[in-house]
Amino acid sequence: MPTKLIQILRKLNLFNKIFSYYNFCEVSLKEVVESLTDDKDLQAILYYNYGDYGTPPANAPFSMHSLLQQHFMLGAYYPVGGPSNIAYHLVQTIRKAGGDVLVRAKCTEILTSTDQSKAIGVCVHKGSESFNILAPIVISNAGLHNTFNSLLSTSVKEKYLLNDICSRFNPGMSCLTAFIGLKGSNEDLSLTATNVWYQMSNNTQQDLDNFCKLSMEEALEVDFPILFISFPSTKDPAWSAHYPGKSVCEIVSPVPYRWFEDWGEEYSEGKKGDHYLTLKKTFSERMWCQVLKLYPQLKDKVDYFELGTPLTNRFYLEYSKGE
Repeated sequence: MPTKLIQILRKLNLFNKIFSYYNFCEVSLKEVVESLTDDKDLQAILYYNYGDYGTPPANAPFSMHSLLQQHFMLGAYYPVGGPSNIAYHLVQTIRKAGGDVLVRAKCTEILTSTDQSKAIGVCVHKGSESFNILAPIVISNAGLHNTFNSLLSTSVKEKYLLNDICSRFNPGMSCLTAFIGLKGSNEDLSLTATNVWYQMSNNTQQDLDNFCKLSMEEALEVDFPILFISFPSTKDPAWSAHYPGKSVCEIVSPVPYRWFEDWGEEYSEGKKGDHYLTLKKTFSERMWCQVLKLYPQLKDKVDYFELGTPLTNRFYLEYSKGE
């Protein structure tokens, strides 16, 4: 659609009248599902996988969930050789087109023209030096808060009222993510290529809200209200050839960032002390105990277990609240 036509439709407030999609952007997933049925079990089934985009049903626009469900209607795909092959082939394509890809080169600023009317490049920090890389188009996938709050100058934010925009949006949910190596092949352990959302009841949002209100000490004594469980090794047709007799599991559970924020300011990853490591161990054990209720055949099969916290996300992905 031409830009000028979009501008006219927006000015006349006609988008919602012409495109029904925009009406569903303004109503929550919870509202739509509850208008369709009073059956709590069915409601839970209809929005069970909201964790894929990290926003509970009461806060998620129905349009977002609709797009997710449409995405899965015909099944899903997994890259042969694992997710690293996505980056590998993308890099080759970019370089063939005359571009390049930088790693361990932190982007510190989006450069703008003198009149601040457009982005003209980025500043990256590599080693002890900084470099300005100019470009006709700048695309940021660092997220709204990182892009507006961290990568643009104060004068640009003030000119375009970006602080006002950011204040209307809270960061997404943070999470614990477990990476587990298992002794035994997919076949030996009877693992299948499916994703599982394990929920404690049909009132998943209330369960999650109650869980997130707990202190960390209280949370260490209860089960996680929701777990995402997946076995990536079952999805890769090349896995068994590369890693015979082994398989892997991934587990994700939403948690509030406030449980970990005291460490986030004072320590870098790997230097948080014994108390932090003890908490990770306790969360890991509780998480794995819940998984064994669904997959008892995995008992005593763990060869490797590493738990990432919201601070891990903050350290590696630069998301301020570990989302």
